Amino acid sequence: MNSNLSSSNVQDSIAVFSAFDHLFTDIETAKRELVHRRRDAVLEDNVHANLGKTAPQILARAQKPTALLYRQVGTPLHETLLFITMAEQHGLTPLIIEYLDDKFVGAGNPYKRALGKLPIFQHTGSDGRDLVKYRTMVDFNSFVGKKISEACCISGMTLAEFHHTLLQNITGKSSERLCLDATDWFAENGKSATNYYEPFMTLFVRDCILFENYETSSQLTPFMHDVVIPAFEKVETRFGLRPLIVRLLPQHEEDRAYWNSYPKEIEPFLAWS
Repeated sequence: MNSNLSSSNVQDSIAVFSAFDHLFTDIETAKRELVHRRRDAVLEDNVHANLGKTAPQILARAQKPTALLYRQVGTPLHETLLFITMAEQHGLTPLIIEYLDDKFVGAGNPYKRALGKLPIFQHTGSDGRDLVKYRTMVDFNSFVGKKISEACCISGMTLAEFHHTLLQNITGKSSERLCLDATDWFAENGKSATNYYEPFMTLFVRDCILFENYETSSQLTPFMHDVVIPAFEKVETRFGLRPLIVRLLPQHEEDRAYWNSYPKEIEPFLAWS
């Protein structure tokens, strides 16, 4: 053990890794738990009282057992396509909740940047690296720092409309059925993840199952250490139940470029953007 670690740091580390011991639930257990918990009327009242006044817009879309993915915009990245497939294979309704009033950025957030400069998967090289090519759809200088809902493609189509149309063309499913703009709910709960993540985790106590890729290595990101784990633990303590979270991507593949890229099949649909 590093002798420079204080006893408080050691205790913090123990608490952090304790949370990771049960951050994820396997999908079959999560399904059983979801069905069981949804029968508990007292739990329903307690949970819904902690979700905020605008929560009904989300809850109305989760009347059936629901798998939920949270992304700023619903778009057919490989991870999104995997999410839809996994949800349907396990008898869950897929729902992507969006935050269209979040800020559009060109650097520092690979996901948001990819909304405007699309990485299109080509192949995996002999060295195991995923190779992509890019198609730039947005004039970044015009829209960086503005709301995603205000950003437009070079053609004039709004960024959200572009991605929804792409999603619909690739999946063959209505983007209106797959996606829900939860901007009002995020705004009510403080706009930033530091504020809204606790009520967000509360959604997964009895209403939905979250599909997500949380980094679980020993080198925790500030987001995991400062936001995700505290919110998870507070919700678990309050209700005596773990939020139901299923690992979306295969373990140790979270950083593969493949999952955060688009299939080649999108290329014929880019001309109208």
